[in-house]
Amino acid sequence: MDNISPAARMELISLDQVLAGQRRQHWEEMVNTIHPRTSVSVTDEAQFDGWLSWRRIGDVLLSDIRSNAQDVSRENKHIRQDGRHVIQMNVQLTGVVHLSQDGRECTTRPGEIVIYDSSRPYEISIERPSRQLYVEFPLELLRARFGPTEHVTARCIDGASGLGRFLYYYINTLVLQSEEDDALIANRLKDHLVDLLITAFSALPQGAVAPASLCRSMVLHRAKTYVGENLRDESLSPVSVAQVLGVSLRYLYDLFADEDVTIGTWIRQARLERCRADIENPTLSARSLSEIAFSWGFSDSAHFSRAFRNHFGLSPRECRIRKQ
Repeated sequence: MDNISPAARMELISLDQVLAGQRRQHWEEMVNTIHPRTSVSVTDEAQFDGWLSWRRIGDVLLSDIRSNAQDVSRENKHIRQDGRHVIQMNVQLTGVVHLSQDGRECTTRPGEIVIYDSSRPYEISIERPSRQLYVEFPLELLRARFGPTEHVTARCIDGASGLGRFLYYYINTLVLQSEEDDALIANRLKDHLVDLLITAFSALPQGAVAPASLCRSMVLHRAKTYVGENLRDESLSPVSVAQVLGVSLRYLYDLFADEDVTIGTWIRQARLERCRADIENPTLSARSLSEIAFSWGFSDSAHFSRAFRNHFGLSPRECRIRKQ
C-alpha cells in the first residue's frame, strides 16, 4: 500500500505486521470492532492488504479506508448480532465499488457518494485497490428529518458538481482535516452533515425520492436552523420564521406538528436549553441570571423563571447552585 499520513489524532488499523494467511480474518475482526458487523471475503489472501484510520466526533464515526479487492456482506445474522442501526456513507476517492441494497445496485466511481442503511442487509464489492472516506451516524437522526431511507440507499450522488459537491467537500474536510476541538461542536457538525445530505438527495433522478417528503424535510430543517441561529433576537417568532422561509404560518405549524411540538414551544425550549448551558458554565458565573435570560431572547425575568422551572423542574438559581 502507499505510504499514508493519517489525519491527526486518528486511530489506525494496518495489516503491515500480519502474516499473509491471517490477513483476511484479522481485517474482518478489526473492522467489525469499529463498523457494523459484516463478513469479508477476498480472492487472494496472500496479496490482500488494507489500511484504515478512524475517529469519532460525538456519535459520528469518520474513517479513511484503503484496501485491495474484497467482498463485504451484511446479513440478517449480523444485524441480529450487533443491532447497530446507522446510516453509512462512502465517498469514493479512487477505485470502483459496487453496492446493492433494497433491490437496487449502483457503482460508485471517484467523486461519487452513496449511502446504505445498516438496519437492512447489503452487499459491497470492491473490484480493485480503492480508497473511500466513510461516515457513519445514527439512523434515527436522518429518519427524524427525512423519513424512510429505502428510496435513497444504493443511489449514486454526484460529488463533483451540483448540490452533491457541498457534501463531498464537507466530508473530505471532516475526515481528513478533523481536529480535537471538533468534539466541542459535535452536534452542530452532525446537523450540518445531515442538512447537506438531505440537500444532495434533491439532485437524485426524479422519482428516487418522494418530492413531498423531501420538501417537508428540507423546510423543517431550514426552520430549525434559522431558529437556532437567531435565538438571541427578541423578535424571533413563528410569524418571522414563516416570512423568512417564504411559507405560510399554517404550513409552518403543520411541519412542527410532525415533531409533536409547536414552533413557539420549539423556540422557547431552544432558548431555555441555551440559558441552562450558560447558567451551568463556570466561566459565566459572574453574569446574573437575568442577563443570561435577556441574552437569549427573553424579555421578562419572572416569565423566564417560570418557564425554566416548568421545563427543567428547578429554578434558574437552583440550577446554578447545583453546579457550584
